Amino acid sequence: MKTVVIHPDYAFCADFIDRLPDIFHAEGKTIFKARNELKIFEQHGLEFVVKSFKIPHFINKVAYSILRASKAERAYRHAFILINKEISTPVPVAYIEIRKYGLLYESYYVSEKSLFNREFREICHSPATKEMESVLINFAVFISSVHDKNIFHKDLTPGNILFGEKDDHYAFQLVDINRMTFCPVNMHMGCRNFRRLYITDAQFAIIARHYARRRGFDPDRCEKLVLKYRKYKKLK
Repeated sequence: MKTVVIHPDYAFCADFIDRLPDIFHAEGKTIFKARNELKIFEQHGLEFVVKSFKIPHFINKVAYSILRASKAERAYRHAFILINKEISTPVPVAYIEIRKYGLLYESYYVSEKSLFNREFREICHSPATKEMESVLINFAVFISSVHDKNIFHKDLTPGNILFGEKDDHYAFQLVDINRMTFCPVNMHMGCRNFRRLYITDAQFAIIARHYARRRGFDPDRCEKLVLKYRKYKKLK
């Protein structure tokens, strides 16, 4: 059984979206492949990013079929929550679920391709420059806004943060958004959220202090917490 949910604004792409499970492996341009695979497809003068999620093992097949929504559905629904809260993420287009014997088998999430073509990973361990510092400060401001709006990205890694220049500052987008929690984010949660960025202690310190000032926390305390959680992550 196939379930296809399409944003009404993209009804004109219904035929393409409906065929994705049949054409995904033979068409499109792969831009990332590990557990999941991302491809770019061009249709109707637009570029779409299609994420094919890894086929879940049996326990997760049962869980996604009975207990909770699939990753594809969550990514789609979370995108609308972010947009409604004025947090940038690529425009959601559709999600697809394929079930066999009543259990989830394949799933796909479709979004418009982001206009931002830089990933936060290029900042990791980069030389200290004015641009690098500016990116870090703007990122701290961005994440403080995310947390102020009760959004907690559980997979905040360099590859899941896109950015680019906008007017006189750097703007950011969150991707890979199926794993999120929507709840008040206190100082400890917020500081822990940075632990998977894999940047230097000096870079962490810049983020921590500007993040603290934006959220009304003590900068010294935030810096200590961010570095503590970072070291704990490295030991795991």
